[in-house]
Amino acid sequence: MIRLRRVTMWTALLYLLAPLLLKPGVLAGTKEEAKKAAKLDVNAIPENARKVEFTTEEGTWMNVDVSPDGGTILFDLLGDLYRLGIAGGKAERVTSGPAFDYAPRYSPDGRTIVFCSDRNGTMNLWLMGADGSSPRALTEEKGSVFSSPSWTPDGLYVLARREETSKAGIPPVEIWMYHKDGGSGVKVISKDKIDTSAGPVASPDGRFIYLTGRKADYSYTPDMSSGLWNVFRFDRTTGEVVKLTTAPDGGLRPTLSPDGKHLAYARRLDARTQLYLRDLATGAERTLVRDLSRDDQEAFAQMDVLPASAFTPDGKSFVYWSGGKIHRLDIATGADRLVPFTADVSLDLRPLWRVDAPVGGSDLTVKLLRWPTLSPDGRLLAFDALGKIWICDITGDGKASKPRRLTKDGVREYAPEFSPDGRFIAYVSWSDAGMGHLWKIKAGGGAPLRLTRTAGHYLNPAWSPKGDRIAVVAGSGAELRAQQPEFDPYYEIRWLPSEPPAGGAEPAVVAAVSPGEALRFHPIPAFGPDGERIFFTEQVPPAAPGGDGKVDLVSVRLDGTDKRQHLRFVQAEDAVPSPDGAWVAYVSRDDVYVAAMPRAGKDPVEIDGEKSAVPVYRLSTEGGGYVGWADAGATVVWGMGNTIYRQRLDRVREAILKKAQAEKDREKAGDDDAKKTEGDKATGPETPKPEAIKVSLVVPKPRPKGSAVLKNARAVTMKGDEVIDQADIVVEGNRIAAIGRSGSVPFPAGAAVIDLGGKTVIPGLVDVHAHLHYSSFEIFPEKKWEYVANLAYGVTTTHDPSAHSLDVFAQGEMVEAGELIGPRVYSSGDVLYGGVGAAQYAKVDSLEDALRAVRRMKAYGAHWLKVYQQPRREQRIWFIEAARQEGIGATMEGAGELHTDLTNMIDGYTGLEHSLPVHLYQDVVTLVSRSGTTYTPTLLVSYGGPTAEAYWYQHANPHDDERLRRFTPHEMLDGLGRRRIWYPEEDFHFPTVANGAARIARSGGRVTLGAHGQLQGLGAHWEMWAFTIGNAMTPMEALRAATWSGAEALGFGKDLGSLEAGKLADLVVIDGDPLADIRQSQKVAFTMKDGVLYDAATMHQVWPERKPLGPFFWQRQ
Repeated sequence: MIRLRRVTMWTALLYLLAPLLLKPGVLAGTKEEAKKAAKLDVNAIPENARKVEFTTEEGTWMNVDVSPDGGTILFDLLGDLYRLGIAGGKAERVTSGPAFDYAPRYSPDGRTIVFCSDRNGTMNLWLMGADGSSPRALTEEKGSVFSSPSWTPDGLYVLARREETSKAGIPPVEIWMYHKDGGSGVKVISKDKIDTSAGPVASPDGRFIYLTGRKADYSYTPDMSSGLWNVFRFDRTTGEVVKLTTAPDGGLRPTLSPDGKHLAYARRLDARTQLYLRDLATGAERTLVRDLSRDDQEAFAQMDVLPASAFTPDGKSFVYWSGGKIHRLDIATGADRLVPFTADVSLDLRPLWRVDAPVGGSDLTVKLLRWPTLSPDGRLLAFDALGKIWICDITGDGKASKPRRLTKDGVREYAPEFSPDGRFIAYVSWSDAGMGHLWKIKAGGGAPLRLTRTAGHYLNPAWSPKGDRIAVVAGSGAELRAQQPEFDPYYEIRWLPSEPPAGGAEPAVVAAVSPGEALRFHPIPAFGPDGERIFFTEQVPPAAPGGDGKVDLVSVRLDGTDKRQHLRFVQAEDAVPSPDGAWVAYVSRDDVYVAAMPRAGKDPVEIDGEKSAVPVYRLSTEGGGYVGWADAGATVVWGMGNTIYRQRLDRVREAILKKAQAEKDREKAGDDDAKKTEGDKATGPETPKPEAIKVSLVVPKPRPKGSAVLKNARAVTMKGDEVIDQADIVVEGNRIAAIGRSGSVPFPAGAAVIDLGGKTVIPGLVDVHAHLHYSSFEIFPEKKWEYVANLAYGVTTTHDPSAHSLDVFAQGEMVEAGELIGPRVYSSGDVLYGGVGAAQYAKVDSLEDALRAVRRMKAYGAHWLKVYQQPRREQRIWFIEAARQEGIGATMEGAGELHTDLTNMIDGYTGLEHSLPVHLYQDVVTLVSRSGTTYTPTLLVSYGGPTAEAYWYQHANPHDDERLRRFTPHEMLDGLGRRRIWYPEEDFHFPTVANGAARIARSGGRVTLGAHGQLQGLGAHWEMWAFTIGNAMTPMEALRAATWSGAEALGFGKDLGSLEAGKLADLVVIDGDPLADIRQSQKVAFTMKDGVLYDAATMHQVWPERKPLGPFFWQRQ
């Protein structure tokens, strides 16, 4: 958790608007200002712009075209368009500014250029004169993006790929046609004909469209045996689609000769992309180019599978990009010569946003309270934090007293719930050895009473209205089968009497339910008003493949019969009916709502926010969860971070109804202000502010006492390239007190001395992209195997850029408080996702929307945000600006979209997650390194071809690794570990990505390690080794990426990342020399985290005291 920050200052708050709209306070956050901020001029140069200028003779992924007179080559480079004489020379820039322009194509008469640009906030189609004059938007879509434009032969229409962005992920891509004078466009080739289309070109007579298309089932490791992408011909007269390529190598990016008689296209032959020429009359083919730059067909191909190429007007030459250069190929002779060029690049980057944060501190201020529940009279609050249940008094003026423990037990405690009369609290427990039970205890404390006879996995108790029964969710016993709870095939709703016989009762089964697929996994049972029915939610599968599922609120009798469907939510997590059954409070996409619950017969009433058939009131604007009822159903209660909110429902209804009536009165009277309310209706009516009760829970952090000396070690300090061949390291408490050559550093009196002769010490590994798999447990174990496995392999700091907020932040605090062994745990929490159907969807149409989302994640405890697949550039700019205003870092992922990744660097993002998917040349290397954005390529899952994960499964044997098996459930190693996919060595693409990363690092950029959670612990070493494949990085460079660079990137460089006096004692002792052989890095002998030393083979603590690890909950058989 971060409480104090030193923030890099940034004052350019006005850059978001066009110069004419700039005025003081325009981003301050009022509704009117938010509306103005929504008018974003992406191409306006920021006030505090960073100028990046250089000259290059090579470029990355350049689309090229030739003018109809054959005298000029048009190409794109780093988001600007250039033109060049056909013989080469100095390129002239045609477009400029922060907007990203690419994929230019001359019109048939040469007077107009069509291109793609995000200058209006979204990647749309634009037209301009051949000299760059008079640019105008041809499309102005907000919900779609465009790529691969081309002209029909009459010059009246533009063909282009159109991708709807509402789904995010990997949606289908269709071919549309737009008249040059405007219009909403005509769909030409739908997803029903070809799921994903690319690169359309029209025949000279206009009858046919040639294009590339792929099958629907996307995979990160696709089956290439039957041709992943193929060339198709679409008949505009008959609508017939003909597949022109059938070989396993498929077909890519067709280009027609000017007379329409020949088709140039690419395909894979073995591991090489080659260019072919087909005679369309005979079908005969010949090879034009045998070693083209690798295509992007195995990745997302958002900028098409290959850049565009062109024939010269006489059809005698073919102009194309490959290897960073422009080539001109003589069709008759096959002679291939370079078209030399130099281009002066001048880019205006928004200021880089970084947040530096101290690590350490003596106290932990808890920021996440789980399962907050108020007593019926509102005077007591119970909640879970740090794996314990706490209570505090609530004063008449809404202040919370200092929290105190409810019990004195040492086991984990979760999910408190007050009885209807407020006398008791029900809760569940967990221990790794004894599993869990359901308990009740007097609200004032005392001895708890165990209610269940048999131990198991229990959660979310709910009292009946009379208090005589308690419903609870129970697991199927996966833990007793040595399985992880995420493999539990079902849960059960059960109930038992609140006054059980001695020794506890066996809960009666009510119904089986599937685990949730949203932000919460366990359903929330609730009794109906008469106590004879139990309500809960269940998942509704999509109506069609690829669709979005929904959530039903259902009820059954206590014996599971008479099932009724009441409401169907488009998206919901918790859903809890009011005590009288008239309303339901629910959480959707991290906000709290209340909806009316009518009795409407058998079919459920669909609830979709404010667009529903019944009243729906949004109660929160900046997040909320753990919703419930108080005051006999008069008040809705929820939590957000360390603040509890309560809101009387009658106040909300009264305010909204008054506002609605006032709007009707104004409309009826013809008031000019009535029009102003239309914009407000789109976001729903305002509600009164809820009462906020902030809870302050502060606990001391554990710190080791005493001193230890690690002597005679080879120290790779990460102070530049410094290596101390024989070093002594003195640790006092949790920090390094001194380091130097053996004999030069005095030992403190009474220090424990550990001789490390022959071993190497490096700083603790920092995994900047670590998915630690927050599963369906929600009730956390006493030892989380993923955490232990990472420590066992020397990973002492992790950042998870996509994890369930309610789990990861709570567990991170438990690690800080010493309640859970593990590395330092930081996270973005739930990603700010652009996919409408996702539970994490963040709807952003203004800076104010972005600020609300950012404040929500900041309240949870996020150190960095993760902006994930937000499709519009204006949205991404709003997010980084909101992060600046709130003092929180922001990383992003373009999901393999090169232009998105590059524009996020231009816009000043803190980090980039995942690989730049293609070979990088001087232009991109220079931009990335000078942008200052941290690059974490995650080679284990790199885009564009077989990954480093597949490589190491092919070259190693993790399934039989003794240490891995000690700390990893066996079933987790069986998948790829037992039956591995084999790839030819030349097919692996990650070495290309590693090479680009190495060039960026050597040019001054920051490259970091991110193992992506593919194999906990050992995966970090695989990622490090992958950096060196193909002689990309040296071992020292790879170690730096895994230590110092990661600490600096996260803003922790003052405390972590190197072996220096004053820094925290996070270090790894390796039984070997990783500088001589990087694969020696996995031979971890000891891990020290925060001054505590562990035997890495067993994870028994060896200093400052000896303490055994003990078994995991799944180690029962």
